[in-house]
Amino acid sequence: MRHIGIECKLDGNCLTIYRQGTLVAIIQIYKNHAHGRNAYLDLSIDDLCNQESAYAFKMLSSQLTVPLQVMLPSSKKDVVEKLIFAGFELKRKCYEMVVERAHFNHGSMNVIKLEEGLGITKSGKERNNFSNQLFARFKETHEHISPLTLSFKEFIDILPATVLYDKDEPRNFAYIEENEIAYVCGKDQAGFQKFSLKLLAYLLNQYEYLIFEADNTDNYAMTLLHLCDEVPGHSYDTYIKNSFDGKNGNMPKK
Repeated sequence: MRHIGIECKLDGNCLTIYRQGTLVAIIQIYKNHAHGRNAYLDLSIDDLCNQESAYAFKMLSSQLTVPLQVMLPSSKKDVVEKLIFAGFELKRKCYEMVVERAHFNHGSMNVIKLEEGLGITKSGKERNNFSNQLFARFKETHEHISPLTLSFKEFIDILPATVLYDKDEPRNFAYIEENEIAYVCGKDQAGFQKFSLKLLAYLLNQYEYLIFEADNTDNYAMTLLHLCDEVPGHSYDTYIKNSFDGKNGNMPKK
């Protein structure tokens, strides 16, 4: 397809874009087994203007007829401008955190032992209950962005082995792997915050620093982030262009 001085060629999982016969941009397309609805894009479009980018995305939408998804560092403002011009919408911001004890100024951040209100499990019915709760929560927080397409069995296979939980309210818990807090879930934010302080105090007694990610679509992960006085380090944004959004050209019906 040719338009406004550029030509787009879709070959398998790659869209190549030419201007006067010269290759100026590439968009790689891939699928994510865990979130199988959307088409994920890896962009190299620095040499395209807004109008050229919009035309390339419109052409891609017409061919794929599924939502297009781009994940990129928040700092890439030039690419973000092109995405927004083409009809993409910001759906999620993910913060990557590396924290030490010095990053917390909470009086209750004293060193605690595991026995002081925390439980631990790696197997059995108890862990399965946690997995069920997390599976439901994970589906809920991803549904409007990129729905989870894993079965429950596939989902639990990717979870870390260890769960730390609140003995007083077991619906507050975290899956951990060494110094990484991989997944969190809770009953309510107030109770989860109390649990988080115990969780952080315990883990920071074991490790010099902790790592975790917090999506702004997950209020429990954000509760964990907001306990930290450190400004978040790197952040990544997820942009979605629905195949039916109508901006810069309506997409054909299936």
